[in-house]
Amino acid sequence: EYLYFSFGGSRFGVVRTLFALFATLVLGGLWHGASVTFLAWGALQGLSLAVERLAGIGDKPGKRPVVTGLRVALTFLFTTFCWLVFRSPSLSAARDALVALGNFSPALTLASPLVVILIVLGLAMHGIPNRLRRFATGAWEASPAFVKGIGIAATLAVLAIVSMSGVPPFIYFQF
Repeated sequence: EYLYFSFGGSRFGVVRTLFALFATLVLGGLWHGASVTFLAWGALQGLSLAVERLAGIGDKPGKRPVVTGLRVALTFLFTTFCWLVFRSPSLSAARDALVALGNFSPALTLASPLVVILIVLGLAMHGIPNRLRRFATGAWEASPAFVKGIGIAATLAVLAIVSMSGVPPFIYFQF
């Protein structure tokens, strides 16, 4: 409200709108801290919004599921990359993290069978037919309270087993 509209918003043509989007996000990055990584994060976000507006990418939903899926995947990858820049202490640390992401050496320890199974199950959940979802929801709602309690307890137990150890510090404590 205070930045985007002060820069003119979308009231004064395409160029002014693109500038307003970009400048708002760059200043939003600086608001997070006086670091080049926050500035880069804001600039990446602003650039992506400007490109999206200029290309009309988000104006209407895609009619082809493959194209829609590709858009979602690219958005996720771009957002994840931007968060890597945001959380890095420096641009060189962000670069090192990106290089490490591409290191698929035999010593890769994160790809345990449990992690692979969880990733495959998570991806497979997106392919569940709506009819099966409605059936499962109805079965859950019709089940007695003690069955729901057992299901919730089992879910929490699984989450406790596969969760990370320790709690990362709240991101804004560093400011």
